[in-house]
Amino acid sequence: FVGVIIAGITSIAAWIVLPEKLLALGLLAATILTVLVGKQDEKQPLRPAIQLIWQVSIAVVLVMFGWTIPYVTHPFQEGILNLNWITIATISFPADLIAIIWIVLLMNVINWIDGSDGLASSISFVAFAALATIALLPAIQNQTGFALAIIGLSATLAFFIWNAPPAKVYLGTTGSWFLGLFLALSSMYGGGKIATGALILALPLLDAAYVLIRRLRDGQLPWQGDTRNHIHHRLQQLGVSRWEIIVAAFIVTGWLALVSILVATTIKLLLAGLLIAALGIGGLRLLIIHRRIERYEQQ
Repeated sequence: FVGVIIAGITSIAAWIVLPEKLLALGLLAATILTVLVGKQDEKQPLRPAIQLIWQVSIAVVLVMFGWTIPYVTHPFQEGILNLNWITIATISFPADLIAIIWIVLLMNVINWIDGSDGLASSISFVAFAALATIALLPAIQNQTGFALAIIGLSATLAFFIWNAPPAKVYLGTTGSWFLGLFLALSSMYGGGKIATGALILALPLLDAAYVLIRRLRDGQLPWQGDTRNHIHHRLQQLGVSRWEIIVAAFIVTGWLALVSILVATTIKLLLAGLLIAALGIGGLRLLIIHRRIERYEQQ
């Protein structure tokens, strides 16, 4: 029920601030679909493949109403990189395809990171704050983008008050899907800030990548859920409290957000690569420690 409230209020606020009513209508349609599918999944869990089909369908609906990524900042020189290479009727390639992938990706990574009280909402709060700040930069000056980010920031802050440990309310499928969707749209509005968004959300993105690799290595289906492989699960197994997990995630995401605001796209890509390497080494070390503890307990 809480997820429905968040999705509803946020969508209504976004409808008011969006000057392009076709985009607003697309957001409304996607919100309704998200609520319907999310509530069904909360009542009786849907198979992962069915969930993915619905997520792609929601993203396609948004693209049909104009939510796309027509260009991104050029990573190696000044100016922009046009993504409308091929246009057939109203479909642009690869702009629309990248938009669909980005929306579905964030819907999943926010859903997956929502396994510890307050974690998804605290990370999302920092991400919206960074997007709001970027929208006000002299080179951008995007008032609507700023308004969308502030709406998301306000919603996550209000929710965090009740979702902080020990949580009294939860996002559920509806809330986590919508939060990821709205993060994706906020980063897309006024031109694709994909490198920025990916850097800010590096922690949940890398967590998702690590879990997928781990499941494949263990012979599991990559979309098969679990409650032991995500970074917050492993930290809890090591005795780290939920508040400590939130503080650590807030610091990491906040530092990444600051970097995303201050540096150029090329440096963002470089730092993202370095971060992937650093977190990969840290994750491997965490895995080794956890295995040693398991062997010790078995003895």
